[in-house]
Amino acid sequence: MYVTGKEYDLLVAELRAELGARTDGSGKNLIARCPFCGKEGKLGVYIGKETARKKPFMAHCFSCGRSTTTLGKLLESLGRMDLLPTETVAFDEPLPNVLFPLVDLEEEVDDELGIVSLPESCGAPLPILICKAGDLSTTITTAFRWALLAG
Repeated sequence: MYVTGKEYDLLVAELRAELGARTDGSGKNLIARCPFCGKEGKLGVYIGKETARKKPFMAHCFSCGRSTTTLGKLLESLGRMDLLPTETVAFDEPLPNVLFPLVDLEEEVDDELGIVSLPESCGAPLPILICKAGDLSTTITTAFRWALLAG
């Protein structure tokens, strides 16, 4: 699971508050009371950068030996699944605009506004205005005036 820098900082702050933890001398671990055995200062939660052997939010108690290897397992053991970041999707390419397709820029566009009526089956009471890209604010103002007059 990818965690952004801001989410990471918030998670560390929440874990510090939830566990009553302090940061060790290297700044890479939180030291706290173990939620499993209750011994003070025995739970270590790694908060440093990911390495070949360590991943952020791995936790281990040096008294009872209980460990968690993922953020999800740690939060589950603390009863704080509300802190688990939500998975999101990032698209490599923008999605196609199927609701409002753009006019092909290769086509020649008239300099004046055009009025197009929709078929009656659409139930549209007003005509639709077609405009050049630069005239959008003028078109919206004109459409608003027409709606007031029709109205």
